[in-house]
Amino acid sequence: MRRSVPLLLALILAVAPQTAVAEEPAAIHTLLDLSFAACHNPRALAVGSTGWIYAAGLSGNVCGIAPWGQLMGVIPVPPGPAGVTNVFGALYESRSALYLTDMADYGASHAGRVLVVSPRTGVVRTLTGGLDGPNGIAQDRDRMLFVADSFAGMIYKVNPDTGQRALWTRDPRLATGGFPPLGASGLAFDPSGAYLYVANPGDSAILRIGMRPNGSPGDVEVFARGATDADPELLRGADGLAFDVTGQLWVAADQANEIQVLSPAGALVARYAKADGDALDFPAGLAFFGRRLYVTSFAFTAPGAGKVSVLDTPYRGARVRR
Repeated sequence: MRRSVPLLLALILAVAPQTAVAEEPAAIHTLLDLSFAACHNPRALAVGSTGWIYAAGLSGNVCGIAPWGQLMGVIPVPPGPAGVTNVFGALYESRSALYLTDMADYGASHAGRVLVVSPRTGVVRTLTGGLDGPNGIAQDRDRMLFVADSFAGMIYKVNPDTGQRALWTRDPRLATGGFPPLGASGLAFDPSGAYLYVANPGDSAILRIGMRPNGSPGDVEVFARGATDADPELLRGADGLAFDVTGQLWVAADQANEIQVLSPAGALVARYAKADGDALDFPAGLAFFGRRLYVTSFAFTAPGAGKVSVLDTPYRGARVRR
């Protein structure tokens, strides 16, 4: 079984020169085409501390990509009880902990899982299972994991060390009757950690939930609503989320085939569409590394296709203050 790239190559990545970032936003361009069996239809995306990119989706593998766009290793993710692996979310914590959400058979047998992958050794283990539609994943200042269940309209809180899972919040606005039939999906804490933001692609909306001092959830609020008469493509299919250091929220609007940027007040301030051919094809996952924003193209209507793209942004990506 092939595993992640050896430690020596990881060290090479750590010291390798990085591509310069422009002062102004540059066009989106393709970093690596993943239209091959080992890495096709990538959805989940995370970036490690040295700039290593991890993409996963319908291939059943985690694909490790160097910052200059070279595939460097593949980690197989063994299927769970459903017999199939469909990775929807990813979050990098350390060289020993890359967290994945596996939607498995899309809720048919309640076999969704949260997994822990060691990028260093390639070992994969189940942290918690028995979920319907685990999708987006985020981490708060106390290291607790928050996992969106797109079908149940819930967000779970998961202990990253023990796998203990508890329902954090449930609300009708976290479900959907729209298309795609996915409610709560992408998750991201704002830089202060005061709010958890939630993308609802079926409703083309961004929600947010306040974090009370004791860690319990506040009310679910509508932060921004899209697919308006004036702008039908606004937040259409809102999916992956990422904050920059100014508090702007970057949104992968998958059905609009755009990256859209919202101000801290929820107003649209920028949008980026495809540039070189199909550099964006149903964008799903977002992850910052410095001022580079990486994007997975899920290629929903093209089985066996997909890619990772990159956009140089004006501001650095944010981390939740601890």
